[in-house]
Amino acid sequence: MSLEKTPIYNPDQLRPPQKHEISDALVAELKAFGEPDGGKPWHGYDSFEVTADNAKDLIAIVEGDYDHQFNSDDDELLCWVPLHAWRILLTKQYEPAIPALIGRVTQNNDDDWARDDIPRGLEKFGAVAIDFIFKEFREETIFAQEDFGYAALIEVLTGIVKTHPHERDRVAGFLRELLAAFETLPPRLNSFIIFGMIDLVDISAAPHIQKVFERKFLDEEIADWNYVKEKLAAANLPAQIKEDKYKANDFHYSGDAKFQKVLKSLGATTNVDELKCMLVGSFLAVDLIQPSKIASQITEDADEESGGFQTDGQALYFYREFFGLWNELSKYQNEVFPLPDFDLSKTEGMPVEAINSLKIFWTKMHLMSFCQGLAMGNTDEERYPDSSIGEFIGFIEIKITQFDELEDTKRFSTSVVIELLNEVHDYWNQHYLAFAQACKDVRKREIDRQKLVEENRKTVGRNEPCPCGSGQKFKKCCMVVH
Repeated sequence: MSLEKTPIYNPDQLRPPQKHEISDALVAELKAFGEPDGGKPWHGYDSFEVTADNAKDLIAIVEGDYDHQFNSDDDELLCWVPLHAWRILLTKQYEPAIPALIGRVTQNNDDDWARDDIPRGLEKFGAVAIDFIFKEFREETIFAQEDFGYAALIEVLTGIVKTHPHERDRVAGFLRELLAAFETLPPRLNSFIIFGMIDLVDISAAPHIQKVFERKFLDEEIADWNYVKEKLAAANLPAQIKEDKYKANDFHYSGDAKFQKVLKSLGATTNVDELKCMLVGSFLAVDLIQPSKIASQITEDADEESGGFQTDGQALYFYREFFGLWNELSKYQNEVFPLPDFDLSKTEGMPVEAINSLKIFWTKMHLMSFCQGLAMGNTDEERYPDSSIGEFIGFIEIKITQFDELEDTKRFSTSVVIELLNEVHDYWNQHYLAFAQACKDVRKREIDRQKLVEENRKTVGRNEPCPCGSGQKFKKCCMVVH
């Protein structure tokens, strides 16, 4: 999603300080505020002096990494320490704390105190908070368990516009661009964005809103079409929505960086480059793999502690990105798929031998992932020993063995590594298309054979020659397969 940046100043100038040990004296001061009384005005925070030193601790507390320290059955006041920290920062309108305050709101949907307190306080920062909120939406992958927090930020934006009307067009433009990318957001959040547009009476947002309803990419219990028509009457929206159902090619891939976050959130052991290699291998597998089978394997292999889908929204993200990537890679049945290169940008200052070791490791992993995709379709060297399929797979398996030997012997001299990697890439580029065509030819023959067998299954006797042309009796050949 590309959102126009028109910051009042650079939000990076106000990054919160690094985390450190929390002062016991500060914790005692915060506990002294006692148990909060919900719904009543805040008292006492004005007298608290925020200094350069205690501000670091206050921000660190708000960020949430220390929450586990504030849970105690023996000390009932300890759990309120984070609340008093954010109330102080909000009361004092301490601008360097804005990113931490926003992060606290969006961490999860369960912290009612944070979602009630912080948005109201952020509104009082006025236009200063707008760019930080824009930044949060641009940079984060938003999952369904966080959508109420992000909905609260939408309310902050529209609330700021009420006191700073000159910001209306900028906020309205941001919401339009946000909703234009509605397929990258949880459906329920789209409903809240639509409410934000209605609050701003943004008639120009009508086409975006209509598209979301057509695709049913929202929670209609929150956003009702009749309500939208009433509030945006000047937009002349249609009386009824014609549903625009998704097709296979409607899934979109947002890019490597975003999908890497999705995989990481699942605790998946693969990364995007390995996944690409595996998907391309599965495309070429003789018994063509359904993408859902690989998607299931990835989620099943995810770490048990954090793996699997926590919410429907998270599943929606994964499948949209996964099938979008699948569609994107389908072209490599007819083009040479470039083996991913090792990223040298992260190796500054590393010894040459260490860099070479990583090059060997990742190239080996890419080849193994490609073979894994092939293996899911029962494509192996032994099955096709006399074809370019067997030759190609055999070459890869030999190189994987050589990579293993290099790692075992730790022979990572530059000349050896470059020679081996060049050999792999040269062979790959020269023989990939022939391999892909051979796979497609075998698959076509297999499909034709199955059709022929099906057509003749009821008329061919058990002891007659198999119609597939193998020369065996039907009962010992395709009758068994069938």
